[in-house]
Amino acid sequence: MQLNNSEWEIMNILWNNSDLDLKEIRLAVSKAGIDWSPNTTQTLLVRLERKGAVSVQKGTNHFRYSANISRENCEKEAMNHLLAKVFRGSAKKLLMSFADSGNLSEEEIESIQKVIDKMH
Repeated sequence: MQLNNSEWEIMNILWNNSDLDLKEIRLAVSKAGIDWSPNTTQTLLVRLERKGAVSVQKGTNHFRYSANISRENCEKEAMNHLLAKVFRGSAKKLLMSFADSGNLSEEEIESIQKVIDKMH
């Protein structure tokens, strides 16, 4: 499932705080420094529900929203999309790009090395 940047924002809110109503989601969006209209937030939630990413509990006065897919699942799908689209399926090119970027901390490098060592 492909998510756009705005959908990622909503999903991160729902992964961090399950079972929220629209007002609570709008408050979390505002606290994140995002200035969306109420309609924008509602539209994104409807879109995410159609994609199957969000489940909706329909009450008498309002709807409550929860993540219907895991963060890990979305991260893996996004990484696979990036790998296929940008790096044409080459994990080596992907890893070399991260390594060459200079953005990896020593701790991250050690963690990656441990994963690589486990593969052998």
